[in-house]
Amino acid sequence: MVPSTGRKQAGSDGSSAPLIVLPPLSRHLSILGLLTFSSLWGTLARLGLVAINTYPGQSIAPVIWAQGLGCFIMGWAMSNKKSIDDLYPPLYTAITTGLCGCITTFSVWVLECFRAYGDQYHHGRSGFYNAMDGLTQTIATLAVSLACLSAGHHFAEFLPFSLLLRVLGPRRGAHTSSEVQLDTVRQNASTEFRSAEASSGTQTQDRNASSGQPQEHKGVPEQESEDVLREAPFTHGASARAFESREGPRVVGDQSRVLDFSCFVLGLAFWVGSALLCAFYAPWRRITFSLVMSPPGCVLRWYLSFLNPLPASRSSKLSLGTLAANLVATLFVGAAFVLQHVGRAAGSAGGGAYSMTGCAAAYGLEEGFCGCLSTISTFAAELRAAKGRSAVWYAAVSYIAGIAICVLIIGSPWWSLGMDGSCVGLYPVG
Repeated sequence: MVPSTGRKQAGSDGSSAPLIVLPPLSRHLSILGLLTFSSLWGTLARLGLVAINTYPGQSIAPVIWAQGLGCFIMGWAMSNKKSIDDLYPPLYTAITTGLCGCITTFSVWVLECFRAYGDQYHHGRSGFYNAMDGLTQTIATLAVSLACLSAGHHFAEFLPFSLLLRVLGPRRGAHTSSEVQLDTVRQNASTEFRSAEASSGTQTQDRNASSGQPQEHKGVPEQESEDVLREAPFTHGASARAFESREGPRVVGDQSRVLDFSCFVLGLAFWVGSALLCAFYAPWRRITFSLVMSPPGCVLRWYLSFLNPLPASRSSKLSLGTLAANLVATLFVGAAFVLQHVGRAAGSAGGGAYSMTGCAAAYGLEEGFCGCLSTISTFAAELRAAKGRSAVWYAAVSYIAGIAICVLIIGSPWWSLGMDGSCVGLYPVG
């Protein structure tokens, strides 16, 4: 998600440059809570898809299923952005940045490509076939991601968000208290609007009569005044609480503040619950460590996305926020991979994170923090929007830089100490 920058300041060349503008505190807390909540479910979905698609003789890295699902949901959400924003703006951030961004992962994809190039799975093939396998992992993931993103856009025409609201929302004819309050406030606003128009018209007539000019009535028709009330971007007072989209309901006023706080509490409660489960139930620690480390990665990626609208991103034709998140995650995922695999023999002789807790924590860092800090869904959406040479440039810089980081972080210990030790003997390490 690209944040709104709203205000502007003069640049050194006299042009206006956008400033980074954070949302109000209550809305900010709501976004953080929803990002936390959705990142947990996104990580679980990715780990589940990888688990059920990991089997002997698999032809491609199983994470491709997660990439496809995340990009599909991303495409659907992007096509329904207005409807989702009309209901509750943080919900769009939760779906795209939180859920989709955590189902998909750039860092693990680059790691799998690097392992294919180096035959880390010990298939005993030549360098040419290693290169072909790495290219297969690369092209297949990009193709599936872009295709699923486009499929999600088309699916939104079949199942729009507004239809879901009508199916899952209140029954027709049943008026909730919020709807009654909205109708009352809108009627009051409409009355005030017409009164102001009538007063303005009377003053104009008086001035025309005193100057001897012919009188002309320019009142606003009733239907037009209703359209103005619905379309005007009210931001203050009762009018702000009365604004509602034509497509469906909208969370407004005091309800919005209560919901903001509730979303923050929801995310915090689930995160604390994951931490308690990690502390007191050892058999699931590979999963629960991943869950505990997911929200920090997701939230950091959201903050980095504030770099995307800056002039430096436009001049370099790179989404600097997304690029930074993906490359930093690749750096950490390489370190976590080394901790789990370093050594020529399984066990403590290889060094690394040799203990059940240490190996689970390293795995959690790889799949949780790094998996959520990096994203393919946003990356694919940016490629789709860029097109042409800009898209090729952005994709090439991201991919080549990611592979180079893997060579620097993993290459040296791999070729000097080996990558068949440490955690390999404690649990099946991919």
